[in-house]
Amino acid sequence: MPTRGRPKGSGSRGKGQSKGKSGVLFRAVEYCRWLEEGRDSLNEEVIRVETAAGLRRS
Repeated sequence: MPTRGRPKGSGSRGKGQSKGKSGVLFRAVEYCRWLEEGRDSLNEEVIRVETAAGLRRS
């Protein structure tokens, strides 16, 4: 166990960025939501194209 320096998880190393673990987790959640929105849009586009090509019945 280190006895000197900053305790583990005590904040960000760079100034002006997000504050520690909570900031990183917040950005990770936002990124996951953004990815899910993109995935949903792509799934809708696939369904639309397959329907137009006659590969899928709706």
